[in-house]
Amino acid sequence: MLDHDDSGRPERQSAIIDRELLRYRVDVAALSETRLKGHGQHKERNYTFFWSGGDQHQAGVAFAIHKDMLTRVAGVPSALSNRLSCARIRLAEKRFLTLVAVYAPTMTYDDATRANFYANLGRVLSNVPKSDKLIVLGDFNARVGSDRPGWGRVLETQARGRTNSNSSLLLELCTEMDLAITNTFFAMPDKWYYSLMHPRSRAWHLLDYILVRGDDLRDIKSTRVMRGATCGTDHLMMRAVCNLRIAPVWRKRARQPLRKVDVSLLPQRQKI
Repeated sequence: MLDHDDSGRPERQSAIIDRELLRYRVDVAALSETRLKGHGQHKERNYTFFWSGGDQHQAGVAFAIHKDMLTRVAGVPSALSNRLSCARIRLAEKRFLTLVAVYAPTMTYDDATRANFYANLGRVLSNVPKSDKLIVLGDFNARVGSDRPGWGRVLETQARGRTNSNSSLLLELCTEMDLAITNTFFAMPDKWYYSLMHPRSRAWHLLDYILVRGDDLRDIKSTRVMRGATCGTDHLMMRAVCNLRIAPVWRKRARQPLRKVDVSLLPQRQKI
């Protein structure tokens, strides 16, 4: 997204993303590795982009929010770092949806840097109100593999492939926060499952995930790759179709005081 200003190209990168998101009827998108400095926002024809970057043109995350959704956004999305951003959207019944955009460090970073990122992500998730719907999405640079035993309801039967050194960090966080990796819950061919082809080995991997709380899995109708989207990136677009169910708020009724009955006024039964 470095060319969001007029740079002489036939079309801005943000305009291309705007067109593709509209074509796939996306309400809110999380973008990873935007490489924009600082934080700010940029309006295109259909979407407004809110980005969060650092001091250099490295890493970076952003939200692209459709114009029809902007009135529901509770304040400007929080630019937490060049790898984390948070947006809150109003739902019905005074409920909210919290979205966390993620761009995790690759395996080329040292162990301390990668562990620190997941620690920061854990702190962000801990501060999300329990009453909020929660969706965490982005490029985690982790391959969770198909080794399901030990990970409870984090992974389902559709998990595939091998793990990498980032996988344990992600899976441990999901277990701690009771998050489910929705990509692994839907049966689909590999072409709709994997999101990145390795440039050297030409092998396909899944690095981009959409996570929800375990109790909200029923809200997700599908999670799959959209292979036709072309946004100038080597990752394929991952899209989840959601139907967020808002349970009514049950209010506790005040306990009615017990009524005392004077039994002395009852007629006495005569003894025979």
